[in-house]
Amino acid sequence: MNKKTFYDPEQKRILYLFIIIIVSATAATIYTLQFAEHYAHWIGLFWVTLLSNSFIAIPHEPLYIELGKSESVIFLLLVSIIPTITGCMMDYLFLKPVVHLKKLKSIREKKSILTINKWFLKFPGGLIFLFAVSPLPFYLVRIISLMTHYPFWRYALYSLLGRMPRYCILALLGFSLRPPTWALVLLFVLMLFLPVVIKFAKNIVNASPEN
Repeated sequence: MNKKTFYDPEQKRILYLFIIIIVSATAATIYTLQFAEHYAHWIGLFWVTLLSNSFIAIPHEPLYIELGKSESVIFLLLVSIIPTITGCMMDYLFLKPVVHLKKLKSIREKKSILTINKWFLKFPGGLIFLFAVSPLPFYLVRIISLMTHYPFWRYALYSLLGRMPRYCILALLGFSLRPPTWALVLLFVLMLFLPVVIKFAKNIVNASPEN
């Protein structure tokens, strides 16, 4: 009898590549912070882009606007390629194994998930691209891609194709509008904590005696 493994062969290949990238990026981060601090903003861009394209999803918009004020848009896009794909790897490595758990059945059966799933089955690549390039909540197609076992490299490709024009627009906004850094820091904090505050407020309303 064959023993079940936590990762299938494709996920194992992704895992090996993910480890190589993370180890290399960590080494580059340590070296940069020790000997080349003037390049630290590129290290920050790498990690923010990686996390923002995974299920962790921290806001990346303020950083791209900030760097767009002084850095080459083309170079920004080139630096963003690997972390964008690596963020997609995190979805398939750490989220895919748990997305089918019974405890998450209520999430899989959300009306929004079921509605978008109908379109996803017809236009998977186009839908991933649309959610990646627009402000639409990307977690919806992320969950559906994992639920339907959509091939990783297609998921990563369409995510990357959608993110590139988004990054470009953000950088060009920074170049043309040049908002102050303090305003972008404030925007980052608001984008990071506003969803938590909204969810907390909803829980309070739902838990009130009147409901």
